[in-house]
Amino acid sequence: MLENEQLSTEQILEKYRDDAALLMKYVPYLKKKLGEYKPQLHKVEGEDNRSIMIPIFDSTLLQMAEEVGSLQFMNENYAYVYKKYRMTDSNDELYQINKAGIQNMDLLWGILSKYILKGRVKGLIWQEGVANGVMLAAIQKMNDIILFWTKEDKTL
Repeated sequence: MLENEQLSTEQILEKYRDDAALLMKYVPYLKKKLGEYKPQLHKVEGEDNRSIMIPIFDSTLLQMAEEVGSLQFMNENYAYVYKKYRMTDSNDELYQINKAGIQNMDLLWGILSKYILKGRVKGLIWQEGVANGVMLAAIQKMNDIILFWTKEDKTL
């Protein structure tokens, strides 16, 4: 978590630029699905008259979860990021995303990691992250930070 505080701006940009750019292709999908939380479930009847509900996902969400989950910055220790920034719900996540800067790229990846990795166990987490706008906000913030710091003429 503290490793970004040791890196220069150029090193942070170099480290995260490619993966953040890859995520941008999902922004139109995430914008389209913002606020939509209608879990689709398929009911399966067993021989003993028990039934289980299996979530149904659209192909774009599955592709995004698979692709983002394979990126090098997925943080299996995202719980430490949540503890460090004292985040407990989506409002806290959105607040931290909005105030994030270049030194907080680990925060943004930690938030994405939570939704992607936790969603592998409980699939409805993926849909929740899309519907509440947290995944969209984190990806857009990464892109905004990178665009800001790669401009030729920065005036502070």
